[in-house]
Amino acid sequence: MAKYEVTYRCGHTRTVQIYGTNVHGERERKAAWYGTRLCPECYERSKAEYIENLPTCDDDGLPKLVGSPKQVKWAQDIRAHRFAEVDELLANAAEAYVKKTPDVTEEQIENYVNSVRKVIGVFFGETSARYWIDNRNYSGGTFVSIVLKTK
Repeated sequence: MAKYEVTYRCGHTRTVQIYGTNVHGERERKAAWYGTRLCPECYERSKAEYIENLPTCDDDGLPKLVGSPKQVKWAQDIRAHRFAEVDELLANAAEAYVKKTPDVTEEQIENYVNSVRKVIGVFFGETSARYWIDNRNYSGGTFVSIVLKTK
């Protein structure tokens, strides 16, 4: 265990305690590695600024995702893909509803499609990047069926 004075890439200096042996210069390498990184305060600030400045995922008006920058980028791609699939499914929702129940009125069809849109809107309001990553293997149809079951 030894303490090293480290100057981070951002220019801030801090004393860092490095554990482990130093038989082959491991501590000095670790101290040098710290010099290639941002200090903890600057790292947290840059992460917060990155998340704050994220777009809302195209022009769809979806809320910003919360997570690490890598998670957010990955989840945005997943969510955009699912959104396109679900949008296509919504376009066919009225036809599918009419096939299931042929005696429906136009008002019932419109109410059905609007209720599906509301539920899907709540679903796409999920802001956790982790949620989208954990469920990345579901198809758009699976998402819709999950949403309708939880309604």
